Amino acid sequence: MREDIASYWDQLAATRRALPAYARAVASAQSALDGAREQQLAGQVTSLDVLDTARDLLTSRQARAQAQAQLYVQHALLLGAMGQLRIESFAESLPPFDPDSYRPALPAGLPAGPIIEALDAVALQTGFRPSPVQLENDAEAGHEMAPEPTEQ
Repeated sequence: MREDIASYWDQLAATRRALPAYARAVASAQSALDGAREQQLAGQVTSLDVLDTARDLLTSRQARAQAQAQLYVQHALLLGAMGQLRIESFAESLPPFDPDSYRPALPAGLPAGPIIEALDAVALQTGFRPSPVQLENDAEAGHEMAPEPTEQ
């Protein structure tokens, strides 16, 4: 348990240290895109070059978002390993979950309960008895599978 906590702490610290680098990468890619747009207006680069630079900016933003998500995950893992994982750690304004007030959504379509109850009542009044279910086994004697197709 101590090893887990130490490992999660180290991973959390590493992720926190990496976040400024991702922010600098996004700022640099944004600056490069702005420069590429100006160069395009001057006729020095093509639209494809601007699109490549825009893709680089999106890649940098995606990497930063993944690092931020990883920070969140590492924080949750560390708190969980310490036995301190609580909803208040992440969402202070969220009210606590009340299972008594939870109502599952009704299934789509017609409610089948009343129909089934009516059919069961009719079956009981008429003396309906379900037939026993017989299990089939392909390996038992006397059980023939569908014949193989014959070539003509």
